[in-house]
Amino acid sequence: VEVTGTPTHDADGQVAGAVWVLRDLTDIARAEQQRAKAAHLESLGVLAGGLAHDFNNILMGAVGNLSLAQDLVPPDQEALRTRLRHAANACARARGVTSQLLTFAKGGAPIKTTASVRELVIECTRFVLSGSAVAARFDIAHDVWAADIDTNQVAQVLHNLVLNAIQAMPQGGRIDLTVRNVDLSPETVPPAAGLRPGRYVALSVQDCGVGIAPEHLNRIFDPYFTTKEKGSGLGLAISYSIVRAHGGAITVSSPPGHGATFTVYLPASMDEVVDGRAPQPTGQRRSGGMVLLMDDDAMVAEVAQEMLHAVGFATEIASDGEDAIRRFQAAEEGGTPFNLVILDLTVPGGMGGAEAVARIRAIRSGVTVFVTSGYADDDVLARFRDYGFDGVLPKPFTVPDLRRTLGRE
Repeated sequence: VEVTGTPTHDADGQVAGAVWVLRDLTDIARAEQQRAKAAHLESLGVLAGGLAHDFNNILMGAVGNLSLAQDLVPPDQEALRTRLRHAANACARARGVTSQLLTFAKGGAPIKTTASVRELVIECTRFVLSGSAVAARFDIAHDVWAADIDTNQVAQVLHNLVLNAIQAMPQGGRIDLTVRNVDLSPETVPPAAGLRPGRYVALSVQDCGVGIAPEHLNRIFDPYFTTKEKGSGLGLAISYSIVRAHGGAITVSSPPGHGATFTVYLPASMDEVVDGRAPQPTGQRRSGGMVLLMDDDAMVAEVAQEMLHAVGFATEIASDGEDAIRRFQAAEEGGTPFNLVILDLTVPGGMGGAEAVARIRAIRSGVTVFVTSGYADDDVLARFRDYGFDGVLPKPFTVPDLRRTLGRE
């Protein structure tokens, strides 16, 4: 509470009294806390995204060479094949970590479709609870609205929240999942949510564990903060970032001794539910040919060239966007055009893929162009068609990934 006192004076100029104004600053203070948390997470997200991008380029060398090596192992070398398979599995786990970091950071922009929250909640919860000593009780409104969401990302939020509830009840228990339609007015917007008035689907996950200590509530969404022995401290931070990227909010309440309740608000949609499966980048089977590959990292370019050769493509390498344009123009004029172009999205100090694709299409509009990157910057990978690309090849990728994306199987 802010208290302001102002003296009043009589006709002779003497102090005769005072006017006191008491102003409730609770909502202002909460809003400031939300702004500070968002700024804190954004700065950490920039750091996490940069690290993940660089690490994905390094990991590309390991993943690509392991993928190639597995195809070179003779049938009688089972021990070597097993070692390579274990190494590839370790790299796959590393890919999962960088994927989490990118989702937490500015990358990983949601690819939204109009989807049923009801089906998503039931399916994800039952999957996570499978084999545990925890049961679920659903209370979902029959007329719950659809929402414009990235189903994979929201499924990750549900996975994190349900897993968090399971860990809060090591001896077993029950999780209550409630889904309701809420139409928030300026007066009914939860103070800690920082939401605009409007229509939302509110999803609550409540456990019956010991709850969260009051001194930990303000830090519960901070990256790497955890009170669990086996927790990474990333689950709730990633969930917070995903929900905010959807234009929603996530709040937590935990009365002492009465468990914790996490509530997710997702903007509702009045559109009809559509099939949320992402379209395949290409629907045709390719029979080989010449590929123009642009990547500023020599190690990545070399291993990608070998992988393309393994799936039946001859490859020419360009170091940046301008080099790629020159080579593409020369091939057109020489009568040996490229069948496919793969452009790295980001080239430090040079022209990247987002700028180069427009100039390449100005030379030949019908050429197939894929974008590749270790970091989904400015949501280009999420909305690749809007930027002129035909498909996406996220780093690090394997030979099987390449076959699927390029229609070789």
